Amino acid sequence: METKTQTLMYIIVGAFLLFVFTTGCKENTEDDNPIPPGSVTDIDGNVYTTVQIGNLVFTVQNLKTTHYRNGDPIGNGNEKTSSLMNTTGMCWDYQNDPAKSLVYGKLYNFYAVDDPRKLAPEGWHVSTDDDWQALNTTLGGAAVSGGKLKEAGTGHWASPNTAATNESGFTALPGGIYTINGSFLGLTKGAYFWTSTKVNSGDAWDRELYYKHGEIHRNPGMMGEGYSVRMVKD
Repeated sequence: METKTQTLMYIIVGAFLLFVFTTGCKENTEDDNPIPPGSVTDIDGNVYTTVQIGNLVFTVQNLKTTHYRNGDPIGNGNEKTSSLMNTTGMCWDYQNDPAKSLVYGKLYNFYAVDDPRKLAPEGWHVSTDDDWQALNTTLGGAAVSGGKLKEAGTGHWASPNTAATNESGFTALPGGIYTINGSFLGLTKGAYFWTSTKVNSGDAWDRELYYKHGEIHRNPGMMGEGYSVRMVKD
């Protein structure tokens, strides 16, 4: 009788442990879901978290996609030495180093931003000049909004990263630019963001943040240059 009782206890304990183990595994699998809430995924499968600032929802990371919304490839700017005469959509890794794009995102010329195939996934768009104007107003104006947008500290920004608080949650990173003469400049020192709004046939509005002050600048950027891109929810 004692042997049967022990055997029965072993069976009960074993069943209990199996239940705990399988239930725990199921819960861990659900917790490991790679798509967090409040996020958007591009055509390449890159996941971007989002933040609401005022009435607008922005992505917190710079765009990394190498394809348009419909799956067509964006031109590989790393294969060219100059974008001066180029009028087709291109993207670059800073200094042709894909590892930098994992942190700072890719750099795109305006022709990629303006392409009818769209950089942003369905339900999203590349930030417009009006989007940035509204963002600037929400954060208190050009004299202070840059600091509220920049990631704080000097983990990515060069010292002194003046006035950077990131109180907006935007987490602007200094991805630098690709110039029309084929040079990469400004990594860790400047963040340059395209808007989708043209100034004229050769320029479009951008926004620029720098490590030495907390202002934000609105300038006309040459369409052939490579800047960072942020998306906004429609």
